[in-house]
Amino acid sequence: MTIDSARSQRAVCEHMHDTTSRYDPVKKLLTFLLICPVCRTEKVIETLHYKPRFQPLPATRSTGATVHRLPSRRDAQRDRRAA
Repeated sequence: MTIDSARSQRAVCEHMHDTTSRYDPVKKLLTFLLICPVCRTEKVIETLHYKPRFQPLPATRSTGATVHRLPSRRDAQRDRRAA
């Protein structure tokens, strides 16, 4: 057995893998994959039949929205100058 044939027979290379998912809306399939960014190989981990359904919750009486401004770099610079 040559090195190339042994390498091709391995299911997964020894690099670190990324995980991702793909959805096929025509077949309604959700596929979970391991992807090697070095070798560009993909291995299917699981495939599920999936059809997204949005079911909004009934509106409830709200006491008002709570919105907070996220800090920015400008805030950090201003805080450093103030100290």
